[in-house]
Amino acid sequence: MKKKAPLIAFLGTDGVGKSTIIDELEKTFTSASISGVFIHHRSKGKPKPEKEIILHHDLPPHSFLLSVGKVLFRFFKWLLEYYFDYSQKMRKEDILILQDRPYFYDMAIDPLRYRYGGPSKLVWFLAKLAPQADTYITFDAPINVLLARKQEVSKEELIRQRIDYINLADSLANSHIVSTDQSLKAVTNEVSQIIATYLV
Repeated sequence: MKKKAPLIAFLGTDGVGKSTIIDELEKTFTSASISGVFIHHRSKGKPKPEKEIILHHDLPPHSFLLSVGKVLFRFFKWLLEYYFDYSQKMRKEDILILQDRPYFYDMAIDPLRYRYGGPSKLVWFLAKLAPQADTYITFDAPINVLLARKQEVSKEELIRQRIDYINLADSLANSHIVSTDQSLKAVTNEVSQIIATYLV
């Protein structure tokens, strides 16, 4: 029986280096003649440049009803995308599905990024109910490194998010924590080895 291609999800706070690492991974797998599909936030394809990504931490959250409506819409949209698009691609031997910021887990930990004003229990429930990745890779770095890379979020908020992401990683099956406080090559090699276990 042919083994399906894996869905690899990446987690971590702002400033941890996810986009840079994923770009490097795509180059690595392309050179190895392994094609991939990149999922970033709500849309397919490449992420927008960092300067075009609007952070909403300084904006008020949406109303309760709008927040709940949006998250439910996203949940059913993800179900359709997963079962009618990505699951078909995952049946191919030479393809990877790389997902940056799994939407519901990311919203549960950082609701202000999405201006979510609904109940947190709903987001956590949907996060567990949604189709899960084959493996989760959480990128982590010391708080002083994160602050040097990203200053849009306060130190206190970064500390909270970092703790929450580590706790989430400990609770998820097939989860790995990779330190980005090392060279890009070292991080890429470590992540490539984790992913390679699904490609053998």
